[in-house]
Amino acid sequence: MVVGILAIAGAAHAQEYLDTLPTLTVQIVEGSQYVYVEDGYAVMAGEVENTGMSPVADVRIQASFFDATGALLEVAEGGTALDVIPAGSKSPFAVRTNGTIDGVTDASARFATGFKASADKAGLLAIYSTDVDHGESFRAAGEVRSGGAPERDVRAHAALHDGFGRVLRVHTFELGDMLPNSRAQFEVDGLADTRGASLVLYAESESSYAPGRALVEVPAPGPSGHTSSARITDVSVDGAGPDGTVQEGTIATITADVEHTGGPATGYNVYVQISESERGAAGTLKYIVYVDGETGRLGSDGSVSVEWVADRTGLFNVETFIWDPSGIPLGNQGPLLFFPVG
Repeated sequence: MVVGILAIAGAAHAQEYLDTLPTLTVQIVEGSQYVYVEDGYAVMAGEVENTGMSPVADVRIQASFFDATGALLEVAEGGTALDVIPAGSKSPFAVRTNGTIDGVTDASARFATGFKASADKAGLLAIYSTDVDHGESFRAAGEVRSGGAPERDVRAHAALHDGFGRVLRVHTFELGDMLPNSRAQFEVDGLADTRGASLVLYAESESSYAPGRALVEVPAPGPSGHTSSARITDVSVDGAGPDGTVQEGTIATITADVEHTGGPATGYNVYVQISESERGAAGTLKYIVYVDGETGRLGSDGSVSVEWVADRTGLFNVETFIWDPSGIPLGNQGPLLFFPVG
């Protein structure tokens, strides 16, 4: 049972790691990290990408968990969901504290020392989604199909992503051995996270993997079913010069104005996502550089602000979202804002 969710933004940055062979390179995907508390354990989830030319194995992630004062509470280590990550592919990971823990407010992730080249697995498995339901608790069904050879120790992995690209949950399903040309079903149930926007399914065995991942778009609950509603009426940036440019190395303050449009007073979270636009083309996103959120309470109109250190030049866009504390949207996405950093 999930007892708490920590939307820890910017805590774990992309890190690239090269082994002794120049063809072996892996990196933690920037913006993919997310920390939550489940059954008293803190868990950091994220995604690793093999950017090299050869498959890699034994990729280990070290996660450090901190309290509000910055004091280190625990260091834990775990592996990626896929035992072998093919060249050019990704694998989710989830590193869990060794025991129950209180007071975690921040975390960081890095590669533990060492990983190794691996022999290619045969692409003889296939994975499909067969059913999706987003009721009170999200549920999806999947199926792994084998090829013309028997398979040992077949596993399916499911990674739930939110709209920011963060990995919210990682589940592994042990499907056992499979006969040639057979099928094995599994069900992803009880994730109970309304922030989920997509589910990515993977499959592997001792000797094979599924070359294609199954991507499931998760239908989000709409704001119409909530007794309270709100909208973000305006988004602005403070810290820009007369020409609208934010100077590199300075602090940009992003402010979202919130209007209470109906229903009783309730708490809310406004999430701010800043993305760098590719080649300066507005609307062509390159990657997320910042995600953070601020809380407030409906009952009257108000505003929330977050601060971002403009640590790189380029054209950036700001997206804003307003949800209740359970992750249910109270209104539609706020107006888009673009600004340059020079």
